[in-house]
Amino acid sequence: MFYQGNEPLAVFFLCSGRARLTRGEPGGLRSTVRELAAPGFLGERALIAGETHDACAQLQDDAIACSIDADAFLGLWKERPAFARAMARQLAVTLGEIESAIAEFSQRTVLERLAGKLSERLARASATRPLPIGSRGELAEALGTAPEVVSRGLAQLRRRGILEVRARRAWVLDPEALRAAAGLPARDEPAARRQ
Repeated sequence: MFYQGNEPLAVFFLCSGRARLTRGEPGGLRSTVRELAAPGFLGERALIAGETHDACAQLQDDAIACSIDADAFLGLWKERPAFARAMARQLAVTLGEIESAIAEFSQRTVLERLAGKLSERLARASATRPLPIGSRGELAEALGTAPEVVSRGLAQLRRRGILEVRARRAWVLDPEALRAAAGLPARDEPAARRQ
């Protein structure tokens, strides 16, 4: 939808699906800045701040987005105070999420972040077996680390009997142990599953 370093010419609204923002780093590495699920805006921060985009935005899978021309968006911002307040509130929520992500990166090990990411994907997939996890490079990008570190983390989770990995798929053998490896609290099973 837009590239890092480009001037914002529009704001995008994610109608359905997911989008991913990635940033190029020195040495050719890429890191995932944020993943966004619909509904939500993309590119508004750079436009409002009067800056170039600091990341690339890509739609994932069958996502659908529409664009709002920069002049039209800024016109709404100026002419509709309720719209400006709603956007400011959303930017504040996003800032809070980013602050939480920074704290997670500084306080949790790569293994904990890997287990957390897999646990999050398992919760989103619910009934999907096996769990699609993507490539080691994609996981590394999402975790802000190197593919070799992801491979070692997956091997460690395999040795613990928590999951099996083949190709780009994982079979989670022990969801609660995966949550524990992520440092997340145990989840109560729904009443229907306990009976």
